[in-house]
Order: sequence, then C-alpha cells, then structure tokens
Amino acid sequence: MAPPTAPRPLTPGLGLHRFRGDIQGLRAVAVLAVLVFHAGVTAVPGGFVGVDVFFVISGFLITGLLLKEVDRTGRVALTEFYARRARRILPAALVVLVLTLAAGMLVMPAGEWARLGATAVASALSVVNWLFAAESTDYFAQEEAASPYQHYWSLAVEEQFYLFWPLLVVLVTVGAGALIRRGRRSDAAASGPVRRRPSAPVAARRVLLTAGVLGLASFVHSAVHSSTDPGAAYFVTTTRVWELALGAALAAALVVLPVIPAAVRAGLGWVGLAMIAVALVAISGEAAYPGVVAAVPVAGSALVILAGAHEDGSTAWHPARLLATRPMQWIGDLSYSLYLVHWPVLTLAAWRFPDARLPLWLGLTLALASVGLAWLLRRAVELPALHGPVLAGRRRALTRGGVGMAASAALGALVLTAGVAAVPQRPGTDVQVAGAQAPASGEDPMAALAGGGRMVPAPAVADDDRSPAHLEGCQLGYTDVEPQACEFGDPDAETVILLLGDSHASQWTAPLEVLAEERDWRVVSHTKASCGVSTAVTEHDGEEYTACGEWNERLPGVAERLRPDLVLVTAASHDTLSGPSYEEGMAEAWRRLAPHAGRLAVVQDSPWAGLNVPRCLEQNPDDPAACAYDRAEAIADSGAPELTAAAGRDPEWDVIDLTHLICPGEGECAPVVGEAVVFFDSNHLTATFARTLAPQLGEEIAALLR
Repeated sequence: MAPPTAPRPLTPGLGLHRFRGDIQGLRAVAVLAVLVFHAGVTAVPGGFVGVDVFFVISGFLITGLLLKEVDRTGRVALTEFYARRARRILPAALVVLVLTLAAGMLVMPAGEWARLGATAVASALSVVNWLFAAESTDYFAQEEAASPYQHYWSLAVEEQFYLFWPLLVVLVTVGAGALIRRGRRSDAAASGPVRRRPSAPVAARRVLLTAGVLGLASFVHSAVHSSTDPGAAYFVTTTRVWELALGAALAAALVVLPVIPAAVRAGLGWVGLAMIAVALVAISGEAAYPGVVAAVPVAGSALVILAGAHEDGSTAWHPARLLATRPMQWIGDLSYSLYLVHWPVLTLAAWRFPDARLPLWLGLTLALASVGLAWLLRRAVELPALHGPVLAGRRRALTRGGVGMAASAALGALVLTAGVAAVPQRPGTDVQVAGAQAPASGEDPMAALAGGGRMVPAPAVADDDRSPAHLEGCQLGYTDVEPQACEFGDPDAETVILLLGDSHASQWTAPLEVLAEERDWRVVSHTKASCGVSTAVTEHDGEEYTACGEWNERLPGVAERLRPDLVLVTAASHDTLSGPSYEEGMAEAWRRLAPHAGRLAVVQDSPWAGLNVPRCLEQNPDDPAACAYDRAEAIADSGAPELTAAAGRDPEWDVIDLTHLICPGEGECAPVVGEAVVFFDSNHLTATFARTLAPQLGEEIAALLR
C-alpha cells in the first residue's frame, strides 16, 4: 500500500520540487541519529553525521524554492525569502535560547555564567560556530564542559548560507539573464520578443554550475583544513558549504535530469541509506571531520533524495515508502524542535556529574523526555509562528524577528556581565599559600579537606591560573614547528637550564621562574602542545603528528646553540602510530641532546586526576573530598611509567620526582593541597600550586649542578 504522502509520477522539471514524505522521513533519520549519539549510545559513534544529512536536505529544499520562484516571477523576493526563514527558524530557536539561559543560571555555577552568556549572544546572532571554532584552537579548552548552546553551531552555518546563497542564485539567474537580454535588444525586432526571464532548464544549469564550483572549492578547503586544524574545521562555515551546495546542485540537476528507472531508483535509495548507516557506526570523533570522510553520509543523503525524486509510491521495496510511514513523518515533523531542545536538557543535567557525563540510562531517559518537550515546543511556538498572525507579513516577520534576536542577545550579554562580576580575579604571584609545603611539613591534605577553608585559585578562575610559558604565548600550538623560547632570570647568568617537552613541561616554568630569580639562573623553555621530546611517530586526532616530528628535529640545534648546564625533559603519555615505542623514542631523542649539555634529568610527570578538578570543586563546594582521585590510577595514566622506563636506559640520566608532594600518601590524592587547587583541569598543575614546589625542585636541581 502506497503511503499517503506518495507523489504522483512526475517528469523532469520544477514539478519535482514539492512536499515529499521521504525527505521528511530522512529528517527523522538525521535527528534520531543525533539524539541517540548525544544520549551516549556508543554503538553509533558517528551519530553526529545527522547534521550533515540536515545540511544536504536544507540545500536541496531552499534551492528548489528559489528556482520555482525565478521561473514563476522572473525574480526572487529576497525580503519574503528572509521573512519565511525568520518564521521558520527564529521563534523556536530564540525561545529555547532564553529558557536555556535561565536554566543554565540555576544549574551551572557562577563561574560558568560568563561563557554561558557569551555563547548565548553568539547563538542569537548566528555566529556561534565561529566562537566554538576559536575555542577549539585553545589547547587547554579541550576539557571544557560542552556548552548547552553547542548544537546552535549548525543553525548558524545554515543561516549564514541562507544569507548569501539566494543572492548568488539571483545573480546567476535573474542577473545573468538581464545582461543577456540587454545584448539581444538590438535583434529583438528581427527575432521577436525576448523572454524576460530564463527558462527553468537554463536557470537550473546556471545554478548547477555555480553550486558545483562553490561546492568543489569548499570540499577541497574542508579536506585541507580538517587535516591541519580539525577542531576548528568542524565548526566553520567554509568547511560545510559543500554539503549544502551538493543539495543545491541536486535540486538544480533534477530539473534537467531524465526520469530514473524504477529499479535503479530503489537501488540508489538503499545504497544511500546504507552509506548513512555505515557512517553512523564506522565514523567516530577520532576522524578528522568533516574532511573527505564526510562525503560518505553527505553522498548517501543525496542518493536518498535523488532516489525519491521521481517516485510515485508504486515501486516495490523502495526506501521512500519506509521513510514516508506515519511514525517517520511524526518524528520528521518534530525534528527541528527536537534538535533544539534535546541538547540543553542533556548538557544541563550532566552538570550534576563530576565528569559532566550522564549514565547511559539517564541519557536515554532524558532523550525520550526531550521528544515530549519537542512536541510542546512545536505546538506552542513553532506552528503558531508559521501560521499565526504574530509573524504574518514580511515587515512583521523581519522586524519582530530582528527584535527577538536583539533581545535574546541582550539577555545573554546581561548574563555574561553578571558572570564576570561574580567571579574573582585570577590570583597573582604574591598570593601566599602553603601548597606543597603543607605535606612537606607533615600535613595530611585529605584530613585538611574536612576542615574546609579557602581554595586558591577559586575554582571558577582556576582555568586561567596557567604556567608563565602559556600566558606569555611561547608554548607552540599544534601546527608550529619552529622552536620558540621563553626565558626567565638573568640572560647573562652563568648557570643555564633548558626545559623541553609538551604542556606538562610548560607547567614547570612556574617554579622555575621563581628559582631563576632566587638563584640567579637563566632558564629557557621550549614547549609544544601534545609533543614530548621523542623520535617516535606520535598521533594527534588519529593522524600522524608531523609538526611534532619536525619540531623534535630542531631541538638538538637549540641545545647546541645554548650549551645548557642542565637539560630538563618531561612529558605526558602519548600514543604512537609506527616505529619505536614512545619510551624508545624518548631515549633516542635524549641521546641526541646529551652531547650538547652538561647533564640531562627527567622531571617525573605529575599524576592525572581523571576528572576536571575545578569543575568538580564547583559542583561540590561543601564537600571537596568528593573530588579526590586514586593515586595508583593517576600515576599509571600519566607519563610517569614511560619516563621512568626511558630514564633507566642510561645511568647518566637522573630523575626528579616530586609526586609525593603533589599527591601525598598511598590511597587517594587531594584536589586541594595546602589551600592550593592542584590542577586547573584534569592533569595540568595550577601556577599557584606549581610555584610552591620551587624549594624542593631547587634542591634537586642544585644537587645535579654541583
């Protein structure tokens, strides 16, 4: 039995652009994939590709509407187009934005209000994807809890596309036609009247060519940018335009393509759905995305749309019949509202858990509850906005939509301001805390937690309490290869100490800066994000970290020019792709440095807490002991085992180990030691705490320099 939405048989042309139940069902596939993925179902690690499916659908539908308007009227009423977009997108999006803002202030600690407000402002103005792209380039922002507005990035991409794509369609259809007519006016008397607008096939071919060129340029950019900066590439508009452009190209192609035979239609549809299914289970967050790999779900979506274009509902076993069933239509109708509401529900609930992760049962329960909330949102906001009088008419839709955006942005700005005002300033170097000297004098940090007391820095600003090397901008990012030094102390001092390694080396610049001033040393640091001193082939985001290898090749030259009295090396644990193990690679790299230095010593890596310590302390202000972590696991997860093994390969290499001060005892490690918050995330020492390690670190180094 054919579904109730099945279309009649159609021939090529603009008639193909009409309501299609299979596309509505494809929306259901996309939103369910995203919903299950966000709920925490690991069986679909690629659930995020549902967004790519939405992009293809949007490009297809919008372009079909534009082509029909050009053919019908010879122009595109841009104000009417934007008014329709305002009715469709803004009411539900802004209502969810404001409600999320209110709920966020209730659930999240004051230290998070500034970020909440900033992302709300950017979401209201449809530029939040660029904000998230900028955040992703911050090495230390990787442990930030997901923003309840993070899903608005895809809305921002679509709205930016809607801003320029209609103008481009007008230019290549109506505008190009006007130029051609002007050239033909001199022949009008001889050849008859000149058509005032391009025919549907002509307009479609021009749009097809434009979408092809634009899409190809964006695809190449996406492939390159995703491999060099995958974090930012995921969010920026320029790496996603090709997905929308493919949908646009398909919309234009259907106007001129011949009817596809029924058997081929069915085959293409199932191949397309299979490609989406493969993407859901085979693509994960480890992939450089979108890049080339996004072509799998994107092309699959295009095939599904293409397969259903000429479908009349009579082809046996056609996937369009499945997609047009009533349950799929119901979810498809809810898809926009469901996409909007589910993410704030999940992320705000996750704030009650130390690692900001929901148990699977709770994630699925909240995902199901989101369906009910989406139904309410659609009935109360989405449908009245589309069909009611509030936004009827172009002027009313655009004016009130603009006012709504401005008001929502203003509310976000107020929350941002309140967050800034509520958070104390980052402590300076003159703030006095015992820190590591408390256990050095016999205090039990776990017992001290029971007595309460202050925490420095305040957990809300601990993320800003970073090493001097990071604050001065001389820790290299992922793509940099040329060594850049941070220097502390007297540049003409006789004693020169060279510190090398990743961000876990960078954290030691805090106590080394203190020692450089106290002991008249010259300390020089060369550090790079996620890159230890090793010849091993390491990985970053699942691919070879070539910039790390190039940086390592330059380090012996740095040591040769500097001729330090002591080289200090340390690193977190890193995964290797090929060649020697990380342990072997470190030993080999250290041997290349040793001839250019008086001595070489390994600074033992600090333990890994396994949870974001400041966030946990904010969530448990009256029970900081809830943020304690297991000592044995913390050491095992750090770079300590590999560093110890590598150091044992040469008796001339010494090990400086201050773990007993960072995590005293044998059982649990305290998140606060001597009133100092130990980590500003899960594994990097706060500068406040690190400076308190200076006395013991100084004694160890002085002994090596004798």
